[in-house]
Amino acid sequence: MMFSKFSVSRFCLVFSLIAMTHPAQSYAFRIEPVVGYQLQRKSNPERTTKSLSYGGRLVFGPTLLSLETEYNRAKSDENFPDLALKVVDVTERYRVGLRSDLSTGLLSFFRVRGGAEGRKITSDRTLSGTTTRNVSPTYVFPYVGAGLGMSIAPGTRVIAEVTAT
Repeated sequence: MMFSKFSVSRFCLVFSLIAMTHPAQSYAFRIEPVVGYQLQRKSNPERTTKSLSYGGRLVFGPTLLSLETEYNRAKSDENFPDLALKVVDVTERYRVGLRSDLSTGLLSFFRVRGGAEGRKITSDRTLSGTTTRNVSPTYVFPYVGAGLGMSIAPGTRVIAEVTAT
């Protein structure tokens, strides 16, 4: 997937216009930890797996429209003793996009986000003691997400979010 110069310049223009409408003190870099579960569709030997995902997100801009970058990593470890097979997959995701947090009350908010995601999967399959490593090329996909959050203390928020690619 390639972005044209027109779409990149249009993004820069829109982000700059929004940046000019907000006071400078509302701008800050925020670092957010990301912890969750990812569901990954597979074809062999099982259809889907669920694995713990962790990483971090760097956010810049006002909450109405922010620029975000994210890195996360997930590892799934499956054993199939009947087949003498062990499968270990490591998925790395790199995301760049925009997000918007909209207040829904005094302590709660709604989040929407979207952008581009680069994904690389390293798969180790051990069959009867012989290990084969397969490293996929890095693919780029669009992603979208939505979530609900709540402020639990000054500067501390908890968010339940779903992101799809």
